[in-house]
Amino acid sequence: MSELELPQDVTCRFDQCPVCERRDLAPFSKHTDEYSPPSDWRDFFYGPNTMLGPISQCGHCGFHYLEKPSEKADEFYRAADVDDYLNLEPQRVSYFRSVKTTAIKRHKTLENYKHVVDFGCAAGNWLEVFGDDKTKVGVELNSDFDPVLKKKNIRRVENYDEIEGQLPLWISAFDFVEHMEDPYSFLQFLSSKPGAEKNSYIFGVPDIGRLWAKWLGSRYYLYCPMHFNYFDAGSLRHICERAFPSHDVDIFNSPIMFTNLKGVLKWIAPKLSNTKLGKLNLPLGYRANVMAVVTPKS
Repeated sequence: MSELELPQDVTCRFDQCPVCERRDLAPFSKHTDEYSPPSDWRDFFYGPNTMLGPISQCGHCGFHYLEKPSEKADEFYRAADVDDYLNLEPQRVSYFRSVKTTAIKRHKTLENYKHVVDFGCAAGNWLEVFGDDKTKVGVELNSDFDPVLKKKNIRRVENYDEIEGQLPLWISAFDFVEHMEDPYSFLQFLSSKPGAEKNSYIFGVPDIGRLWAKWLGSRYYLYCPMHFNYFDAGSLRHICERAFPSHDVDIFNSPIMFTNLKGVLKWIAPKLSNTKLGKLNLPLGYRANVMAVVTPKS
């Protein structure tokens, strides 16, 4: 990508694709030129494509990303309303039970891990599907989740280094990698830690390879300011294989996630999510993510 292909006040975030290392980068065509940055955590979480700024795309692997991710990301995450997340806690627990069942069915060795770590654990819904015979640690910035996590016997830390010494680990990051400033550096960080060759990993990201996403472009609801990076199944596999060369990578579609009307409206019509319409508890299902299970090569 040459600097002339972007507005003159925009600096390229990457000089090569962090997924495939190619330099075949260009502006994402299915996007708007309008831009006004998010002003609060709700804008940051659920804002429309006009709050994204320029998007660039790799012509080789399809990965694309925000050129101007918000500099207030940590501030917005810490300020987010916990109750907004807890609205769908029962549905998330059910969803994660399905994820765990699918992952273990595909990779029986995952049952053997005694220590489980989840990045961006929030209320600990993934960790709570494991029994008390497991050590469960959540990496989470928002301390407002502490009362919920303590009830579930989940230890919250803000730094990965606080959990070293408990090996091997099954490490998870659901709806997390797409939020990172540099997704490859994050995965490489995990793969370079002592004992990483014995660890297993599971990652889940929004699937921008889905038909609706391809058709709508940045109008697709999962294009939002808190998502700095956008993957499909191929680019997720590629970045995992590059970051974890001593591991096998298995890609599969996420199970169906059930939600209620409020959970849908906060993405597509935020102003209606807190009205009487948003309080209707209508069971709705959707499948939006792609998963990667990364296990040591046998």
